[in-house]
Amino acid sequence: MLGVYLSPRPSVGSRPGFAIQSGYTLVEIMVALTLGLVVMLGVIQVFISTQQSARIQQAASRMQEDGRMAMALLSRYFRMGGYITYPWDKGGTVWSTAINARGFPRVTGIFAAGQVVAGGTINGSDAIRLRYQGADDGSVTTCLGRIIPANQMADITLSLSPANPPQGRALLCTDNNNPGGAIAQPLVAGLQGMTIQYGLSQGVNGVDANGRLRGATAYVTAAQVPANQWNLVIGLRVSLLVQSDQDRLTLQPQTIVFNGANINAGPNPAPDRRMRYVMGTTINVRNQAP
Repeated sequence: MLGVYLSPRPSVGSRPGFAIQSGYTLVEIMVALTLGLVVMLGVIQVFISTQQSARIQQAASRMQEDGRMAMALLSRYFRMGGYITYPWDKGGTVWSTAINARGFPRVTGIFAAGQVVAGGTINGSDAIRLRYQGADDGSVTTCLGRIIPANQMADITLSLSPANPPQGRALLCTDNNNPGGAIAQPLVAGLQGMTIQYGLSQGVNGVDANGRLRGATAYVTAAQVPANQWNLVIGLRVSLLVQSDQDRLTLQPQTIVFNGANINAGPNPAPDRRMRYVMGTTINVRNQAP
């Protein structure tokens, strides 16, 4: 009698050539997600830092551009103050008749008592008024581009705009002798403040033994210049407080000292985080300098 022997059927996983299939555990998934989040946060942080650095560099470049342009324009007009095309009699307030007899034109609106520079305050900031003579070749103009003939005087005022928006004020140039009335032309934006000091020629009446103006040894504010000594101004010291047009560039409000005072002093500093810096220069009024 034949016997039948039954053997257990091998499972699929135990067959030769087959591996046991299983999924990821919950712990493995959580570890993978955590690592992915860490990497993603790092990438986001690098992106944010790069973007902020780009904003800061862009704002700094714009501030330097605005500040340098403002200084260049101020220097140009400061040096033009007192320009005279033809010689004149410095002993009086009218042109020398001997010079006029040679065919040179008589100038209208000439400097009052030798005054070519006058300072003051406009819109809560320093301002300066300058006068200079025109030229026959059309090379002398005002800030509006108006050509000044040789028989006329240019009369301009440099100041800051009356409005004080968060992104800064504008440097204004006003043509006081414009035939259609005084017109203010904005030149550069992004300024918060401007101070001007005046270097007076020292000595007896500001002149040396040869009658020439002496060099300045001290710089004073416009309020400290005697009314009869504006013709002794031979140097100008200007400082500009430049600010960025973008906010939220610094972690904390900056501490800036301008005109001898901290603009963020006290318990309530400036409510913004704009970038600011101070730039200054000293300019020779060469038409009045020794």
